[in-house]
Amino acid sequence: MKISFSKSLKKIFWENFLLRWTGNILGLYLANLAVEGIYLPKESFWVFVWAGFVFAIFNIFLKPVLMLFSLSAIIFSFGLFTFVINGFLLYLVALVVPYFKIESFLAAILAAFIISIVNFVISLIFDDFTMEVL
Repeated sequence: MKISFSKSLKKIFWENFLLRWTGNILGLYLANLAVEGIYLPKESFWVFVWAGFVFAIFNIFLKPVLMLFSLSAIIFSFGLFTFVINGFLLYLVALVVPYFKIESFLAAILAAFIISIVNFVISLIFDDFTMEVL
C-alpha cells in the first residue's frame, strides 16, 4: 500500500519552505549590514542564496533534534534558549558555506535573532494570504 500526501499538502510545504528560504536570505542580508562580526560578500547574491538554503535545511533536520535535547534549558529560560540554538545552527552554516564567516558566537546569536524577526514578519504577511487561497 502506497501512502501519499495530497497535492495541497505538498504545495503548502513547498510554499512554506520557499517563504522561509526567502526570509533567511533577507535576514542574512540585514544581519550582514547590522551585526559586526558577520561577513558575507555583499556583491555576491549567490552566497546569500546558498547560506539561506543551508540554514533552512538545518532548521528542518537539526533544529528539532537540538530542541529535544535541550528541552529543559528551553523551559528554564522561557524559550530564550531557542535563540542560542538558532545561533549555533547559523554558526554551523558558516562552517559549511564558503565566503560566509562569523567571528563570534554572540554575533551568530544576534544574526539569528534578526533572521527570526524577518521570518516572523514574512509569516505575518503571507500566512493570511495562503489561508485565503486555500
